[in-house]
Amino acid sequence: MSEPVLTVEQMRAAERAAVDAGASEWELMQRAGRGAALWVMRAAAGRGVTVLCGPGNNGGDGYVIAQCLLGAGYAVEVIAPREPSSTAARTARAHYDGPVSEAARPQHPVVVDCLFGYGLSRAVEGPFAELLEELEANDCYRIAIDVPSAVESDSGRVLGPLPRYDLTLALGAWKQAHALMPSVARMGVLRRVPIGIETGGGTAAFAAPPRLGAP
Repeated sequence: MSEPVLTVEQMRAAERAAVDAGASEWELMQRAGRGAALWVMRAAAGRGVTVLCGPGNNGGDGYVIAQCLLGAGYAVEVIAPREPSSTAARTARAHYDGPVSEAARPQHPVVVDCLFGYGLSRAVEGPFAELLEELEANDCYRIAIDVPSAVESDSGRVLGPLPRYDLTLALGAWKQAHALMPSVARMGVLRRVPIGIETGGGTAAFAAPPRLGAP
């Protein structure tokens, strides 16, 4: 069965439809963060995790991930250069029980990038660019949540420092950048995290792998 690949506007429309059907933005964020946290735990295998959180909803996903890890007994640090700017992200921050550093170097062997999500449209600069440069230089296991933070989702264009990731977790649906060069070459293994939204509005799709042999 093929899986839809959505543009930014199509993804936003799918999220709006879910909210119109009764799911709150905070509920969608919890689904995304908790689903992603299971993959992070699988990759971390008990090792400490640093979560890089931006000011938007991708950062909110990061706070949910961090809280899930904390609750599971993981050593967790959160680095967030700016305070959350969206309502759902502020709620996620309020539900996170651990400390947050505005400026620090990642200390753990697994680092989760939640600085910016699929809506990025301008260059990544300042402390966010510095964190991505640090991430590239760090000898760690790197996980990108939804799309890597320096990637424009619809085009795959690189808008800042782009580390090489080991794992990229698409939230809800595949985005265009998950199939486009040059960004996809840096994403590592790709996995999708279902969040309970209808994604049938896409105009592109990943084809199902062929079945070999007798049916």
